[in-house]
Amino acid sequence: MKKQDRTMNSTVDHDKQLEDVEEKHFFYVLTCNDGSWYAGYTNNLDHRLKMHQSGKGAKYTRAHLPVECFYSECYGDKTAALKREAAFKKLTRSQKEGELLEFGVTLPLKRPITRVDVDRRGENGND
Repeated sequence: MKKQDRTMNSTVDHDKQLEDVEEKHFFYVLTCNDGSWYAGYTNNLDHRLKMHQSGKGAKYTRAHLPVECFYSECYGDKTAALKREAAFKKLTRSQKEGELLEFGVTLPLKRPITRVDVDRRGENGND
């Protein structure tokens, strides 16, 4: 039986959502530290996210840590999930954004928030 679920929250308990489906296959999208996105496929989303976050995932995400999952879809068969991943990867960034916005996804920032430290100890005669 094919069943599809779209979620914007990587902490969703997919086991409860798809109790009637034995096999679970996921298409997912990560946001990377530099604001880029990584799309992938897995049959165990929680485990795969831990692998990415630990630097043992894909070569691309290892170089762009930390990563965070902001979107996933669950399918009842592998072929459908892989086709979804392939179709998504063929889109331009703006097409991907448009598609996800149509699904009601709040998109992550395009650029990382960088920390700025300003040393003002020398101002106003204070050291």
